[in-house]
Amino acid sequence: MAHRRLPISALAVITVTSGCVIPIAPSFDDPEPNYPPYVLAADPPVGSILTFQGSTGGARDITVTIADQNLGDHLFTRWIYDYPPDDSNSRVVLANEYPPTGEAQRGTLRIQPSCSLHNIAHGFTQHRLVLSIADRDFLNQENGDTVPPEARLDALPDGAQGLRAIWFINLDCR
Repeated sequence: MAHRRLPISALAVITVTSGCVIPIAPSFDDPEPNYPPYVLAADPPVGSILTFQGSTGGARDITVTIADQNLGDHLFTRWIYDYPPDDSNSRVVLANEYPPTGEAQRGTLRIQPSCSLHNIAHGFTQHRLVLSIADRDFLNQENGDTVPPEARLDALPDGAQGLRAIWFINLDCR
């Protein structure tokens, strides 16, 4: 029986291809952190005490530009009078959703305080106006969500980020 010799080039190919194959590990990117939304600009500034003449409130707007570093987040807003505390006078007077824009800045909100327009509680002269901003929709007790009493109008689901911006309004709603 005659043995045939393999050419050296064939031997080299066998040697190279017979090595072990190390699979490339999948790359795992950390998920994007969920940053809270924020107020980019406000006029008058957040925390201001504003005095309006008469029950109509005058012609002064409160203007707020909102933003979020998470470019894919929808932003949900609620303007709430006399909140907190948890009492029967608190009421949401305006609610909106702002879809992603591909930029941090999402939109400019405007509200003009008025007793008649917003049905503000009578008998008080100073009212707290809260702008609640969240990156998830607010919980809703009517939908079966468990809502804590201290945040009944702007409670958030787990994992959501939010903030409250507050102005104090001197407006006689008698």
